[in-house]
Amino acid sequence: MSFSPWGKLLNMYSKMKKSPVPKLYSTENAQEVLKEDGQRIRLIVYRYNEKNPMVFSHFRTTDSVGFVEMEIKKMLDVHHDVRLWKKGLNDETSLLQRSDSTLKDAGILHEQVLLLEEKTIHGSKSWH
Repeated sequence: MSFSPWGKLLNMYSKMKKSPVPKLYSTENAQEVLKEDGQRIRLIVYRYNEKNPMVFSHFRTTDSVGFVEMEIKKMLDVHHDVRLWKKGLNDETSLLQRSDSTLKDAGILHEQVLLLEEKTIHGSKSWH
């Protein structure tokens, strides 16, 4: 039995249990596209004691904090332990401790500022 290209595509997505068409939801002013695998989110990351931020735009709200931490370590070529801190509106910071929670569950918003803290020496107890 032969399917058209569209039929093959629909068949493939039905096996993956995903919709081939993004879901839409209505906001007050506009329509936004939400994909089942999470909304894209831009993160602004500062390394501890550095003035220039790094901007990462390829993460999704459904990514875990642990995944984001691991990807940032890879991109910055960091080989020791790191911690991510969420910076709030009034300069308060909170440690993102649960590596299994999603960015959405951790309250990370689009263009959220994060601070990357690194251990000084592998196995050492001091952070900077």
